[in-house]
Amino acid sequence: NVAVKKIPAKDKEFKAFAYGTRAKVYLNLEDTIQALKDYSQAINVMPEDDRLYNQRAQVYYEQKKYDLADKDYQKMIALKEGDVMGYMGIGRNANAQKRYEDAIKQFDYVIKLEQNYSSAYSFRAESYMGLKKYNEAIDDVISALYINNDDKAFYELQVLADSAFDATVAKLKVQKLKDPTESTWAYDLGVVYETAKKYNKAIGYYKESLNKDSSPVIADRISQCYDELGDYEKALEYSDQAIALDSVKSQYLYYKANVLDNAGRSQEAIKVMSEYIADNASEAD
Repeated sequence: NVAVKKIPAKDKEFKAFAYGTRAKVYLNLEDTIQALKDYSQAINVMPEDDRLYNQRAQVYYEQKKYDLADKDYQKMIALKEGDVMGYMGIGRNANAQKRYEDAIKQFDYVIKLEQNYSSAYSFRAESYMGLKKYNEAIDDVISALYINNDDKAFYELQVLADSAFDATVAKLKVQKLKDPTESTWAYDLGVVYETAKKYNKAIGYYKESLNKDSSPVIADRISQCYDELGDYEKALEYSDQAIALDSVKSQYLYYKANVLDNAGRSQEAIKVMSEYIADNASEAD
């Protein structure tokens, strides 16, 4: 408040920054009315700053005021020709309104501008899934995962395991053949099989991935699959491996306690849970 009041009008950059920062505070206080007012004030001070339009558009998006968000994204594009975030925003708004064909056009253009932008593929995959064009969606998910293991694409992979299991598995197997030294594709196949509750198949692919990449995440997934199968000794073996591979380890202690509890070894579960609590306390310190 003091900054907004004291900074001279001629110092436009600092004045806009003060309004924009106060807007973020209001958002944390869940006061979107004041936040939008401050973003609008910041834009009045610095109408050429595309970041401010992007921030205001995000608020409009969360309020489902897609027409207002689109105007801000269009302004971003007008200010900076080829602004990837502007086209992404318009595409995301179209997805939210189930205008999937319109969304695809926006994401197509983003990919034309920036071929290795993973979010364009993962958001376009959402559009294709909305149209039930699963083959195209799988291709886009694989592209996004190939670029940088995109989180949204990883979530979509699990959705596709339910919607288009056979096609997803087939395309991932092809990708694994193309890139045999990479652990990611075997892991992703494990995820698809685990999502489909085909735990033995999932374990096989997870183990293949673990042989290429000694990751606590993979060891834990194997443990969880054995737990689902009721093979608690194997589940504990891989749970211990996950703990040994992880420098922090606390989350894997929690999972191990669950396995012990499922196996009916309550006293051991309590002991491991106590270790988990102690580890969390030391991390907090």
